[in-house]
Amino acid sequence: RLGTRLLRLLCLLMDMDVENRKLAVFPPIHRMGPPGKWLRQKLMSGILQGTPVLLQLQSIRRVQLNKLIMAISFLGEEEFYTLLLTILLWIFCSQLGRMMAFSMSLGFYVSGFLKNFLCLPRPPSPPIVPISHCVDWAMPSHHSVVGVTVPWYVWLYVYMNCDWTTVSLNLLLFAVGIWSFGVMFSRLYLGVHSPADVLVGGIIGCGLLTLWLQVDKLVNLHIHSGHFILLLFAGVLFALSVHPDPYPTTYIISETVICVAAGYGIIVGYYFTYIFKIDSIALFEQDIQLTSSMLIIRAVCRFVIGVCVLVVVKITVKKISIFILKQGLSLCSISCLYVKRRSEVTTEKIHFSPYFQVLDKPKTTKQSSGYFLSQPVNIDLTVTFISSFALGFSGACIVPALFSYLYV
Repeated sequence: RLGTRLLRLLCLLMDMDVENRKLAVFPPIHRMGPPGKWLRQKLMSGILQGTPVLLQLQSIRRVQLNKLIMAISFLGEEEFYTLLLTILLWIFCSQLGRMMAFSMSLGFYVSGFLKNFLCLPRPPSPPIVPISHCVDWAMPSHHSVVGVTVPWYVWLYVYMNCDWTTVSLNLLLFAVGIWSFGVMFSRLYLGVHSPADVLVGGIIGCGLLTLWLQVDKLVNLHIHSGHFILLLFAGVLFALSVHPDPYPTTYIISETVICVAAGYGIIVGYYFTYIFKIDSIALFEQDIQLTSSMLIIRAVCRFVIGVCVLVVVKITVKKISIFILKQGLSLCSISCLYVKRRSEVTTEKIHFSPYFQVLDKPKTTKQSSGYFLSQPVNIDLTVTFISSFALGFSGACIVPALFSYLYV
């Protein structure tokens, strides 16, 4: 009798494990018919063929090396780019900061669009044991896309616009190379991307960088134009409206909205500094004579003040936008709610397994259209766009105005 109960418990646990790993998805690329299905299948084969490389890297893992690789991988995270962006805007080179924000937004959008369009899983686990936990689709690796566009644009900008010595340029080139290739390698070592994901991401990043280098000076030339700002706003809204968001949902669309809205906010913020003649140049660009110690003190003061302002702006704008949207929609007899977007995909499900199922057609629902019309509207993405735009605008306009007022 005890053995029977143990057997039933074991079967129950196995069924629970299977349920936790089941994932069914209809990739938007399948709407293209047989060509789309063929292309996705080829890309899926490329992901699986990279498994031996990941197994070999997995065999050399060590605790201290894992920590180092995790630190290098952080150089491709949104948090690091946000930190770098604020330092460039406020301390080193404001124009480079603005242009980098534009290219970064472009990289995040393209990688997010393709991730949701293809819905390709991450490397099979087992046998791969990922160190980092991811809950979004695999190809292309956005670390690779942005890890090419941003670092190499920084170096090319400095090379073409700054009067640096040959030794300084070589040192920066070495640092950028370590940064870019280190980030891409880290995704393989951590077991969260296949060589195909990283390769495709790197190729897309090279293409975006080449495209951006053709138009960056033109964008910087017209950034003072109100017509350009309005045209860019229309482009942002259109791009976000066509961004795929398949079921099951992930954080990809939210991250894309954050990056695109913040980048647009920075551009609009700079436009306002030009209109109202606000001094927005970075600390190291100012024509003032300061000792090294005073320069460091002012740089630290700028960073601390700026971060505090951004934290206050984020909290305040978020609360105000939620209140205004709820009141405005209620006046229009539209029910709404604010629920933070959650990923419906877990780490166990996002890695390829026998339980990963690709559907031939979208799941159908038995509810009528009236049922969906009666459901409250979730204003999460709208609030995210507004608060992210406010952060970018504040970082490019309000914070520099405060610096001028405080003489820091």
